[in-house]
Amino acid sequence: GYLVGLAYIQNPFSSVSLKIFFSSFWLTFGIAIYLLRRKNKVMLTMRNKGEMASSKMLTLGIISFIGGVITSWIGNGIDVMFFCALILIFSESESIATASAVVVMSLISIFSTIINFSTGNYSTHTLEYLSATIPIVIFFAPLGIMYATKRGDLFIRKLLLLIVTIQYLVVASTYFHIINNLIISVCVILISALFLLLIN
Repeated sequence: GYLVGLAYIQNPFSSVSLKIFFSSFWLTFGIAIYLLRRKNKVMLTMRNKGEMASSKMLTLGIISFIGGVITSWIGNGIDVMFFCALILIFSESESIATASAVVVMSLISIFSTIINFSTGNYSTHTLEYLSATIPIVIFFAPLGIMYATKRGDLFIRKLLLLIVTIQYLVVASTYFHIINNLIISVCVILISALFLLLIN
């Protein structure tokens, strides 16, 4: 998905539209997960452990492909889609989904860096940002996963809901004075809720 998006599919959306889309989708997802887990605390099951249904694997492949295309546009996306799929389709815990999403994003980051360097698609600012962030990511990403896993799924759930709520409020205060942006957000929330309900 990343390669296809990089080579053949140009980003048709503005940065503002993408911010509104992701903040609205994340808010819907955070609320959905919190409510579902709260309503049914034994939502996790052992079904399909060891043998994943082909339809679920196909769905995961499609979602990951879309996430790869989005990642080629804005730098992330596959981690979000993968995280959602693991929880809603495969009924994995938040701890496993978080660790898996971080690993997937790490791999796509390494892959995309190699691609961009091999094609000369980078600037001196990119190198400066990269050199500044690599030590932080290498140290704090595993540390964060270990800490969150130790605190448990409920902690991750509450933290996720807090983060997505703050993110949405920041976007709302910045862009929702334009009525069209508010309408886009409402539409994304409704469609996302329907989508999450269907795949769950």
